[in-house]
Amino acid sequence: MREHKRVMQVGLYVVLAAILLAGCPRERQAARRTETADQNDRSALGYVPAEPAGGSQRAGQGTADKEVAVGMTNQLRYTPEEVTVTVGQTVVWTNTSSMSHTVTADPARAKDPSHVRLPEGAQPFDSGDMPPGATFRHTFEVPGEYVYFCIPHEAAGMVGRVNVRPRQ
Repeated sequence: MREHKRVMQVGLYVVLAAILLAGCPRERQAARRTETADQNDRSALGYVPAEPAGGSQRAGQGTADKEVAVGMTNQLRYTPEEVTVTVGQTVVWTNTSSMSHTVTADPARAKDPSHVRLPEGAQPFDSGDMPPGATFRHTFEVPGEYVYFCIPHEAAGMVGRVNVRPRQ
């Protein structure tokens, strides 16, 4: 009898898990819309193409007189994850997802020290919580490599990089 009861419990859990994983059609449609929106982040944010450090053009880079756009997605990523700018140029992060994110380059706030890097002489920065649709701007005045992260999604690997070149 105990064995039969145990089999019934396991069966019930399997059915319940299948129902929960299937989700309702409205949630599946919302997920598809989110995926499509994330794929279109680059065009929606108006990325400025420019010459990258490697010599070919790609999104997320720009000249000193243009702002460079970075999105934040539901897939817990910055898009693009790496940008290259010139001293004096501004990066604009826009939260294009349906959840809050941050842009944080502050070693005191990181759980993993490899998620933050600032060039010597650069000051830490932090956007604070950014709800969906919010923007944050930072103008880079010190050349070098900046590594930043999202506080609530640091453990998920939401980390980005800004390479700042000196003015020529």
